[in-house]
Amino acid sequence: MLPGISPFDPEYINMSQEVEAVLERLHAKKEIDGASTQTALAKAITRITNGLRWIGGGGFLLLCALALMVRLSHSSNELWLTVALALAVIQSTAALAWMILDTIPSAIFLLLFKSHMFRQGLLEMAHDFAHAEDLHQFGLATLKQAEQWLSIRIDRMKSRLIFGVGGSDKVAVIAMLAGAWTVWNNFPKAGMEWMQQTYLIGSAAIGGLAIGAMFANALIKQWTYQKELLAIAIFQLEDE
Repeated sequence: MLPGISPFDPEYINMSQEVEAVLERLHAKKEIDGASTQTALAKAITRITNGLRWIGGGGFLLLCALALMVRLSHSSNELWLTVALALAVIQSTAALAWMILDTIPSAIFLLLFKSHMFRQGLLEMAHDFAHAEDLHQFGLATLKQAEQWLSIRIDRMKSRLIFGVGGSDKVAVIAMLAGAWTVWNNFPKAGMEWMQQTYLIGSAAIGGLAIGAMFANALIKQWTYQKELLAIAIFQLEDE
C-alpha cells in the first residue's frame, strides 16, 4: 500500500482491482508448448509412437485379463494359448517399435542442436512478446504494481520452501531415519514395534513434504514466467 492511502480509499480499491485484472489475464497465459517447436518429422513420429504405446499397453492389459479368465475357468483350450501368443507377439512388437522410433527425434536433435535451439528461441520470443503486448492495455503503473506483487509472492513461497522442506535439518532427519531402519533390520525386533511405526510416520511426512515442494516449485515457475512477461511489457511501454 502506498503511504497516506487508506485501504478503503476509492483510489486504492481501484488500483487493487486493476492489479487483480492483470493477474487474472496472466493466469491464462502459458509458456510455449513443446510441440510447437517440434519439426514435422518429430510430430509425425510422436503420433506413431503414441499409437504404438497404446497398442502395447492395451495388449498387456488384454493378456492380464485373458490369464485371469483362464485361471478362473480352469480351461486348457489351445485356442486361449493361441490368442495369448498372438497378443504377446503384438504387444512385444509394438513396445519394441515404440522404443526404437522414440529415439529418432532425440538423435536428430543432437545432430541439429544449434539450428533447433536458434529456431526454438525465435518461436519463444514471438510467443512471449505477443503475450506481453496483450498487457499494454492495463498501463505502465498497474503493470509495475503487479510485477512488485509477484516478486513478493515468489519470495514468500521460496521462504516457506526453505523453512518447511529444504535445509540441512531435513538431510539430518533423513539420515537418522536411514540409520534407524538399519538398526531395525539388524537387531531383534521384539518389543520395538513403536520404532517401525515411527519410521513409517516419518517417511510419510517426508514424502508429503517432497510432494508439497513439487507443487510449490510448479507455482514458483508459473509466477516467474508471469513476472518475466510483465518485465517485457514494462520495457515495451517505457521504450515507446
